[in-house]
Formats: sequence, structure tokens, C-alpha cells
Amino acid sequence: MTEFDLTARGSPPERATVAILLCRDLETTGNGLDVDELCRWLGETQEGVQARAVAGLCHAPGELAWAAASGTRRAVMGVCSREYAEREMQFQARMVGLDPLAVEVVNLGGFCTLVPERGRATEKAKLLLAAAIAKARAYSGGGTENLKPYFPPLSQKVSRRALFTLPPIQYQVVASIEGQRCVADTGCALCVRVCPKGALERNGRNIWVNKARCDGCGLCVSACPVQAVRLPGSLLDQLEAQITALLETDGVGLRERRILFVCQGSVQAIEQAGGDGIGASVSWLPVEVPCAGMVSVGVFLWCVVRGAAVGVL
Repeated sequence: MTEFDLTARGSPPERATVAILLCRDLETTGNGLDVDELCRWLGETQEGVQARAVAGLCHAPGELAWAAASGTRRAVMGVCSREYAEREMQFQARMVGLDPLAVEVVNLGGFCTLVPERGRATEKAKLLLAAAIAKARAYSGGGTENLKPYFPPLSQKVSRRALFTLPPIQYQVVASIEGQRCVADTGCALCVRVCPKGALERNGRNIWVNKARCDGCGLCVSACPVQAVRLPGSLLDQLEAQITALLETDGVGLRERRILFVCQGSVQAIEQAGGDGIGASVSWLPVEVPCAGMVSVGVFLWCVVRGAAVGVL
């Protein structure tokens, strides 16, 4: 099995190549999306992007092999629901040499297909995909210390073949501490105090992460004054890149743009609310975070200064 490089870190190229995989079933999910228009728009407006629509992608993400063959180290998957085959995606990414943490998954079904007008729903999807591309490009690498193996619930969707061929283990993203940045030796212990699980402990002049206790909520990320806490997918650089793309991407017919920070635990409620919920709004643009509590006041103000209304769910 080909292994991806978990140790490669540093500033990624600003225009790093990104492969986009869109589930063809988005055309018939809810009010539907124009998937061919999304592929065309991505190819014409997003530099260094290759887009492809795949039927049944949500349940069998084997097309990640195409993404790897294109020479990219980053990918974006547009899926129909939060209940996609995450374990299979992680396994397939590892098999073809991709870092699973460098694969951004966008719930276009839950956040876009509920919009009543298909054309406007497609415009909203363009913004969410542009934001996911920016976030993927801002990813500077993770490490084995950022992955915690666990056994997913039996209810998680996988393909029939995968039930017999995939290992039963999945990986959860957890926090790690960059010792060179950390100022615990000066007496700082802000991250230790905010952790609700007691996963951060002082070890002499350093901070130690108990991976077994960490659930990746991200509260320590916003509490750290020197950005010494690493939580791939929720780092400040990635959030900034994602929000900037949502608010500043041109060529999309949506003038009013509002930022909605969505806790991962609330995504299912958005989907279940259907056309009566906030997911049917074309102007509220979701930024999914592990826990809404990790979004600092500074991030809120950063959005407001750019003229965007901000909400939390």
C-alpha cells in the first residue's frame, strides 16, 4: 500500500493544483444542482483546478485514484450528504498516496440543494467549492500526532464491497502542540484551562496532548495566543482562506453573502429541516467547524469588518 507523507509541512504553493470530484447524484438530490455547470465554472475560473463528476461518489469514493494520478496532493469532494462513506474515503486516499487531511469534503446536498431555485443553488455551490479549494490550498501538512484511530458506528454508510474489504478503523483529527511556538515555559496554560475533556496537560515546561481524551473540538486552537496548537482543517490560516473566498470570489451571481459558522453536530439538523431551514437560504454561507465555541471574537470581527453578517448554529 502506498503511504502518504504525513510529515511534509510548510507553506503550500498559493496556486497548488486541486482535483475536484463532484457526485453526479447532486443533480437529483433535493431541488438539484447543475453539476456540468459547476465543472465548467471551476475549470474556467479556478486556476490549477481539474473537475470531474462521478455517479455514486458519496458511497464509493474510488475516483480518488484519478485525483492522485492528476499529480495533485489536495482534493475536494462535493457530496450529497454529511452521511457519505468517510471511512472508505480515508482508506482510498491512503491507498493512492493522498493525505486524507488534505481532502476537503463539501456537503453540497445539505447546504445547497435545499435552495428552491436550481440556478441560485448552483451559484451558492460555486462559492462553497471555491472556499473549499482555498482551504485545501492553505493546508500545510499534518502529522501522525494529528490522527486518532477509532471504530466508527455500524450505521455509517459504506459500499457493499467495502464491508468485507476495508479495515474497521477510521481516523479522527486531534490537536497537537508545536513545541517551538509554545510559550508554556513562560507560565502560559490557556489551552489547558479551556479544554473540556482534560486532554491537555502540563508536562514540565511543555504541554502534552492526551490523544485518547481529545475529541478535536478546537477550543484550544482559538485560546492559544501564539498559534502553537495544530488542528488540521481548523487552523486560522485555513479559516481565513475559506472565508475570504466566500466573500470575495467574483463571477458568482450572489450579492448578499453572510457567514454562518456551523458546528459539525448541527449539520444533520440543517438537512432534516429541509426547505424550512437555514440550509434553504442562498445568502447564508456555511463554514463548518468542529465546535462553534472555537470561533473567536477576532474571527467574528474579521468577518464584520469585511461587511458580512455573521451567525452561529
